[in-house]
Amino acid sequence: MTMKRTHHTVGTKYGKIAVKKSRFKDISKNMPEYEACRKIARGKGVPLSEVMEAAQKKLRKK
Repeated sequence: MTMKRTHHTVGTKYGKIAVKKSRFKDISKNMPEYEACRKIARGKGVPLSEVMEAAQKKLRKK
């Protein structure tokens, strides 16, 4: 059993962040791409957790 995955971006105060959206039947998961968040965090000089949380907040609003 595998979940169907699609890739999207969400806009945050740190810029656009790549996210994975996975779905199987009535189950869905949305996760920011770790490497994209890490790259942004390093470039902006902010903690990785802040960038991940900003992406998660945008995903929850959708």
